[in-house]
Amino acid sequence: MAGTVEASVCRSRELSDMASLKDLEDGPRMVAVTGKGGVGKTTCSAAAAVQFAGTGQRTLLLSTDRSPSLSDILDRFEGDTYDRIVWDTAPAGSTISLLDLQEEFYDRLGTAPNIYADLRSLARGEVKKRPGELFEEWRELAADCLEMVQGNGTAFVVVTIPEGLGVNETDRIIADLEDHDLDVRRVVANMVLSDVTEADCSHHRERADMHAEYLVVLEDRYADEYGLATVPQLPREVKRLEAIETVADTLFENER
Repeated sequence: MAGTVEASVCRSRELSDMASLKDLEDGPRMVAVTGKGGVGKTTCSAAAAVQFAGTGQRTLLLSTDRSPSLSDILDRFEGDTYDRIVWDTAPAGSTISLLDLQEEFYDRLGTAPNIYADLRSLARGEVKKRPGELFEEWRELAADCLEMVQGNGTAFVVVTIPEGLGVNETDRIIADLEDHDLDVRRVVANMVLSDVTEADCSHHRERADMHAEYLVVLEDRYADEYGLATVPQLPREVKRLEAIETVADTLFENER
């Protein structure tokens, strides 16, 4: 067991020196943080927002976890009130479904529905605003939303955990994001258990070994193409500004 623990700790230390989110400080205007539920994407979103604000940038942190609406985000993206926007997305499956809906909505609002709606409106004597005009406005809005998330002004950060389900979900999430032409800029392995020695209990030693093994898998799959950042398992839950700043320090390699 001693050899296994030592190897795990060694591998964890090597991986902790890899990528960070430092290049995103002056990067795209919107950083979208996504991942499966329960991996800490909201914590990472808050940490990124605190980091950007700490550099003097007017930063908006918003979440669509409960009420997803790309049009709400677009309103803020197109304005000049904020320098940076950090989007804490709904769990990845819901976010992809939202994008699918936008694309399908855009594709299906072609000319035929407009013509039929106009004819029906004229037959009923409703001339306040042609339904065709409304369809076109909605279609333009859908196109603008897609352009926003697929354009150069938006980058996605995928948060995961070093466990089997987390790794498998990350494969699917990145594939889905790339299928929608979205810019995946970084992968973050969160809640990594490290700095474990023989003095620790067997439970922690075994979990540290498991985390180290899955970190190697994440490194092999994503480090070269996207960069892999790591956040250690903290002794307490992340609450209040001080704890969020601790996560930001790790993600952005700050020195305090």
